[in-house]
Amino acid sequence: MPLVERLDRYVRDGEQLVSVAPDDFVATAARRMNENGISSLVVLDEADRMVGILSEKDIVSKVVVTDRDPEEARVSEMMTSDVVTCERVAPIQRAAEIMAERGIRHLPISDRGKIVGMVSSRDIIAFQISTCQKQA
Repeated sequence: MPLVERLDRYVRDGEQLVSVAPDDFVATAARRMNENGISSLVVLDEADRMVGILSEKDIVSKVVVTDRDPEEARVSEMMTSDVVTCERVAPIQRAAEIMAERGIRHLPISDRGKIVGMVSSRDIIAFQISTCQKQA
């Protein structure tokens, strides 16, 4: 089943992207994730440029497991900084390919260099299931 629908469905125009700053504490980031029901945040610098991504997996593996205090650990110490993005006009299939190639579960969506959304592996699976159900 081809995933040809564009990533636009995961961009909420006019809504503020949930993000965190590199100097924020990990505890702040975890609260923001919890309040918004999401499992990752883009990390934006003061000029709104993406400098990384912080996921629940980062928090567990780099804070919880190592016994770091999330009220003292900075996002910049825990985030993944080697982040790939996908343009919002790309088909969902391209996002799935990038995520599989890189072994990642979250992919920021960009529009002419600006981060405008995020797609997760859970989103792609849900889309595949709904597409299969529509075809049945």
